Amino acid sequence: MKRTLLTLLFGLLLGLAAHAQFITHGPVFGAVGPDSMRLYLRTGFALNYTIEYSTDASFSTAVQTLNASSDPLRDNATVTTLHGLSPSLTYHFRFRFNGILDSIQGLCRTFPLPGTKSHFVITAGSCQETANMNVFLEIPNHNPDIFLHLGDWTYPAYQLPDNYPEDRPMVELSWRRKYEEINMREMLHGIPVDHVYDDDDFTEGGSTRNHYVPQIIDSTVFLSTYHRIVEVYQPDSVRRNVIKGYLDFFPHYGLVDTSEGVFHKFTLGNTEVFFLDTRATASPPTTTLARDPQSALYSFAPTPDNTLLRQVQMDWLLQGLQNSTADWKIICMGNVFNQSEKRYIDWGLQQQLLNIPGIGSPFSFATAFSNNWSGYPGDSRRLLRFIDSLQIKDVFVLSGQSHNNVVDNGTNAGLPELNASGLSVADLSLSQQMQALSLFGLPPLGDSLWNGGGNGVGNNNLNNGFGKVDIYGCDSARLSAVDEFGEVMGSVLLIHSSQYVAAQKPDEAVAWEIFPVPASEKIQIQAKDLKGVKKYRLINPFGAEVLKGQFNNTGVELQVAQFPAGIYHIVLEHDGKRHTKRIVLLPRKL
Repeated sequence: MKRTLLTLLFGLLLGLAAHAQFITHGPVFGAVGPDSMRLYLRTGFALNYTIEYSTDASFSTAVQTLNASSDPLRDNATVTTLHGLSPSLTYHFRFRFNGILDSIQGLCRTFPLPGTKSHFVITAGSCQETANMNVFLEIPNHNPDIFLHLGDWTYPAYQLPDNYPEDRPMVELSWRRKYEEINMREMLHGIPVDHVYDDDDFTEGGSTRNHYVPQIIDSTVFLSTYHRIVEVYQPDSVRRNVIKGYLDFFPHYGLVDTSEGVFHKFTLGNTEVFFLDTRATASPPTTTLARDPQSALYSFAPTPDNTLLRQVQMDWLLQGLQNSTADWKIICMGNVFNQSEKRYIDWGLQQQLLNIPGIGSPFSFATAFSNNWSGYPGDSRRLLRFIDSLQIKDVFVLSGQSHNNVVDNGTNAGLPELNASGLSVADLSLSQQMQALSLFGLPPLGDSLWNGGGNGVGNNNLNNGFGKVDIYGCDSARLSAVDEFGEVMGSVLLIHSSQYVAAQKPDEAVAWEIFPVPASEKIQIQAKDLKGVKKYRLINPFGAEVLKGQFNNTGVELQVAQFPAGIYHIVLEHDGKRHTKRIVLLPRKL
């Protein structure tokens, strides 16, 4: 009997050992390329371990090993780089501690060789605040090649003690919190991630390069509320410590200049992604809004040193766009790019003395939107003029910050933009508040800001969600706002410039024409010699499909008065061939 009990106890101990768990956080995969990747792992205490990885899920063949050690100076975590991998293969990972396998495993797929044209899926999001993590159950259903976290990852600025970056243990805690939320933790075991922080990854009020954060002091005189922006000194150690935490605990790509921030780029097949750091370099709001000492009112008056990126990062971005040979160029950022937000700054300043029930202080709109690209007109103009002057095509934006998931084809934003900013937030009502501003003469969001739809734009869907980019080789890209249950709330299709620019040569033996040229309200397509079904698409100056349809007869009339002036392309598809003509749309006659 005693021998039986000992045998059972020994078997139980062996079973426990076979399913031991030394890993507390991770694995988290990042910096993925065609032949390398990085891997974050944390253990309960300092340990040596062996990483085993193979393209064989059963680990029966081709098992490679790499020894690593958790670092007690980095919260018993380490980021390990693996080299010598092969492109477009899924690698399975397991971890052995003193010969004992940990129960946690992971997998990650390497990227294809640069220039590869295929169907790629990029998912993105920001503003991860509440315990509702359903979105991380939905994202894997779309089989993404990578997830881009655009910032405000668990909001340590207010969920941890104020000025938490000044306390190294709090920085370590902030990264453990990022990696331990249940649904996201499981997702990151199999999907690589890239990330740059946003304002609430710093402190309340965010961060600016000259180490001041704004506080707004209100005072009411009769029925008018006056405001004053006061800059509170913040030591540069806050910024430096946030960057240090990123370097220690995130499996990041190679960085350009950490004294300026953590901006970087990577390539996924025929797509190049430029990930900006718009927080470590931004000038404060007092360089955007100026207070008149006589009237105590604020106006929009950017100073010469008003900048979001500063010189080093801006030069890096412009040079990268100019030299890029990728079919698609994506600019990622933590805050909103949409240039049409400027009207909300103007409105907020015009009505700054009011306090509107259900909306709040218009001045808060002015200060909030001044924190985005529309509050930095010098940087915005320089970027857009550079792209336009060099005719750099097929560029679009992924952004965060707004607590909404919305999309624009470039008409309002200045570039096509997918704003993916409501992963798990406490309040998605901003779109409703902004829609209510139509009572004060401001246009509806769908017309003036996000014409592709999204949270509360053309629908009542205020669910959490994420952004999804489908790259279809060198043909097109679709930008979609998707909710936590998989419903597409808004979407725009971008047609690659090669699909119509290369077709500017006269069509051979194809008789079709468009008139009038130029046009302002209507376009006639005549194709009497083409028999059968003919499909058409109208492509705006940013490559976005804004109108499509088909016809069987000899011609069709398109209503185009609703579209802004510019150079458009009409793509006609017939009998498996694509034909393109260019047309100029003039401003609508009033």
